[in-house]
Amino acid sequence: MNDLYEGMIFESKQVAVYAIKQFHFLHSFNFDVQENKSDKYVVKCNQYGKVCHWRMRASFNKIRRRWKMKKINKIHTCKTSLISQDHVRLDWYVIAHNIVHLVKTNPGIQIKTLIADLLQHFGYTVTYKKVWTVKQKALDIAFGSWEESYNYLPVWMIVAQHFVPGTIVR
Repeated sequence: MNDLYEGMIFESKQVAVYAIKQFHFLHSFNFDVQENKSDKYVVKCNQYGKVCHWRMRASFNKIRRRWKMKKINKIHTCKTSLISQDHVRLDWYVIAHNIVHLVKTNPGIQIKTLIADLLQHFGYTVTYKKVWTVKQKALDIAFGSWEESYNYLPVWMIVAQHFVPGTIVR
């Protein structure tokens, strides 16, 4: 997603926030959260009031049961400076959903490969430790957690007993 505009519709707040973060990573801007409620999300440029007047509001539409971009004030007028350090808003959720396809295709993918992919995609270098931690979450998203798998074990045992007569489960 390269642009945000008034009237955009999102399935959930999480998806709307993700879109706002993606926009800011791609354009090397940063923002501060001004209001974060269950039905409203308001952000402004971290240079707001000084050199930039960008501000945006998304809220929950009760009729459509979707999130909608309600108001975007102006465009970012602050200067962008692409930095090689980790972006403040580049959190585990954003990273995990950008690497989950890589992890699903190759669960043993190296962390340095993921770091290179994130650098190419976002223009920011993410720390090894952060990518390692997020890779574990991406594996959970792709394949389910160890706890979920363990909880399915009794069901699998019952199914095995049912379809393979004589199976003994202890």
